[in-house]
Amino acid sequence: MRAVSQFGPEIRIEAVEVANLKDALSPPCGVCRQMLSEFILPEAPVISPAEDGARTMPFSELLPLAFALKTK
Repeated sequence: MRAVSQFGPEIRIEAVEVANLKDALSPPCGVCRQMLSEFILPEAPVISPAEDGARTMPFSELLPLAFALKTK
């Protein structure tokens, strides 16, 4: 991940927005969730397109049993 090489391993993602060309429901895929779990704050909002607009939820709800980051 370029952000880690550029800013160091302590970098934390504060928000994520997913986009697609059809505005269909599309939360991050499993591989993306795994990568995000290593760098995202548990309360960070994840915004995904949905048929009725956008859906926003904290990352901790998107991947509820992930190993948690230790935040200070």
